Amino acid sequence: MSDRKRLSPDAATKETPATASSSTAQMSHKEKEGKVSASLSFFLNLLLVYLPKDIWRYWTFKPKNVEGKTVVITGGGSGIGQRMAEIFALEKKANVAILDIDLRKATEVANAIQKQGGKAEAFHCDVTSTKALEVCCNAIKEKFNQVDIIVCNAAILYFAHTMELTNEQLQRSFNVNVMGVLNTIRAFLPDFEARNDGQIVCMSSICGFFGETYGMAYCPSKFAVRGIMECIRCEMFDRGMDGIKCTTLYPFFVRTPMILDMGMRPTSRFIPFMSVNRCANAAVQAILNEETQRFIPGYISIMAMAKNLMGYHFTIQARRFMNCRYVPTTILAKVVNPVKKAPSLASTTSSGISISSSIDSGTSESMEEELKKPIQRRLKAQPEENNYFEAPYVFGALLTLILLIFGIIVAYLPDLFKMVDMGRVSEVLYFIGTEYNQSISFILLCVALIHVVEAVSSLYLCHSIDTTHVCAAKWFVQTLIIGFPSLAKLVKHYKKVCRTEEEAQ
Repeated sequence: MSDRKRLSPDAATKETPATASSSTAQMSHKEKEGKVSASLSFFLNLLLVYLPKDIWRYWTFKPKNVEGKTVVITGGGSGIGQRMAEIFALEKKANVAILDIDLRKATEVANAIQKQGGKAEAFHCDVTSTKALEVCCNAIKEKFNQVDIIVCNAAILYFAHTMELTNEQLQRSFNVNVMGVLNTIRAFLPDFEARNDGQIVCMSSICGFFGETYGMAYCPSKFAVRGIMECIRCEMFDRGMDGIKCTTLYPFFVRTPMILDMGMRPTSRFIPFMSVNRCANAAVQAILNEETQRFIPGYISIMAMAKNLMGYHFTIQARRFMNCRYVPTTILAKVVNPVKKAPSLASTTSSGISISSSIDSGTSESMEEELKKPIQRRLKAQPEENNYFEAPYVFGALLTLILLIFGIIVAYLPDLFKMVDMGRVSEVLYFIGTEYNQSISFILLCVALIHVVEAVSSLYLCHSIDTTHVCAAKWFVQTLIIGFPSLAKLVKHYKKVCRTEEEAQ
């Protein structure tokens, strides 16, 4: 037997610290190489494969033909759902199944479509009930054989402050807007999966990206709808069900009769309060193009993309600039003419959509007073201050402008004093302008910088007293040109506003 000691298997495989360190370093190096190569491959594919394919699809894609296909629309008894049903049935020659909690309204829409030569059927359905949806699904398949597109459009809206909403309102909003969407998708999805074909469409909202005052019951539910559609789209892709298309719609507020009757009038500086017809046509176009998502109007997608790039103050000012808000007129009326208690104001339409826009009768008087104070300050008192703009005293403004213009002439156009005979004065000014040109230029530069600082200060003062953007721009330009006389006027007004607020408190 050899004198060399025989090593056991465990001893043979045991690594020394140096060996382990070397192995770890090699693995780390390979991981880095993997990250680099994967990143390089991704960007090359993005630029040379995926982007060209998307561009090619954009230029060559033709809207699909839905003639003879079956489209199911929940909440189709009025508003956007009704108009979409009319477009699909009458213009696109599709079979339309109108699901609504109000069978009478749904039947009226279906009958009107049938009289014009379209194919439509009304079905009574509560989207919060899985049993009702199962019955509806079977009835639709018996009538039209198979379903090709489902449009989850039914929703309810409650507009009120967070503490004004009842637990029942919050729960019902979740049940209809979130579970109603899930129930509808789950009712029709098995048939889509069986043939790897179909399209799921959900009506979300721009509120699916932005929360807003009075939107506690509505906005979170639309955030959830966006999440549902992203999850279902990823699931279909990962399971190889690429024949099932998913489309999410994000419209701004639409001028439906229900919203107008309730006194809701959303406002924005740039975005129109859209007509039902405009929104429905854009929605149908997005469905036929099988778009993943569509903002209506399209340019509001910029708001959604820019949102995550903004800081705190930037977000506040951008919101004010866009002026996207919705305030029930009933609340404005109560602020101007407050009452002790207001009954709950709600309305339900054929699509199960309702709005609540007044203080709940169960809210205590002390709570109501606390809720009313900020509304009074924001919506009643400040608009008078917001639009304040005033020119400075004429003498001070003219004197500043004359001195500024005179200094520019001395520094940059001294030869003019040779042309104007003012005796000894012309000679002195010409001498100063030529011999001390750099000094005069430096003084003018300092004055210009001071004016810029004063103009920026005016913007900060305008922000402090919450003026409109138009007035802030006026103060900035005026202060930039005139300087201190303009700023002094604004400072005086600022102190007045501060005193008024202190007295009010």
